[in-house]
Amino acid sequence: MKTSIPQNPFQRMAAAAVVLALAGLAPLTSNAAPGTLSQLPLYVGPAVEPNVVFLADDSGSMDWSLMTPEENGLLFINGFPYYYSIPTVFDEYSWSPPSEEFMINSFGFPEPAEGVWRARNSDYNKIYYNPEITYTPWKGLNNLGQAYTNANPTAAPLDPYNPGSGSLDLTSLTGFFGTHPNFLPWAYWVGNYYPARYYTWTDDNGNGLVDVEDSHTLVEITNTPTPM
Repeated sequence: MKTSIPQNPFQRMAAAAVVLALAGLAPLTSNAAPGTLSQLPLYVGPAVEPNVVFLADDSGSMDWSLMTPEENGLLFINGFPYYYSIPTVFDEYSWSPPSEEFMINSFGFPEPAEGVWRARNSDYNKIYYNPEITYTPWKGLNNLGQAYTNANPTAAPLDPYNPGSGSLDLTSLTGFFGTHPNFLPWAYWVGNYYPARYYTWTDDNGNGLVDVEDSHTLVEITNTPTPM
């Protein structure tokens, strides 16, 4: 087929415009690279980097040795808070409850002596010694770079991470300052005290709570333990 070229300049310009328009409609042919094929189903989506925050509480309350159902995990008697269940070298404020036998013998309190025994019972104070658990040395190293070992009962460390913080002889009678809000001076020296002790508990009314009046028995861990 022969195509004639218009001789009129305006006709030639119109013909050129038609040719350019038709060229824009023509499909473009090119070779596309295959790219990287996904090894996972598309609906799974890309993996998300883990976002973990590790927090360590080094506030003063981490030194306390009570974790009860009461406010702030403390033990309260007549609104007075107790922070420690065992005598420690750090207990400079004497915020430990007296022993039950001390309150009975010295203050004339009848049992259960306002429930001070619960501070030494693991059902109530969740971080107290539990005779049903076999305790093993911590994993890791102390601040001297030494591995933790079994404690010496005659010099049990108060802070296993810091051996220089002091120790407690669990095999001998000792004493500590206890307090009570209804008597002055508040601090009393509680002597003839075996620190390795705990109380058993009987839920007398079946309510699942360690009540002040519930039956309990003192067990002292000595060469001749208190019979249960």
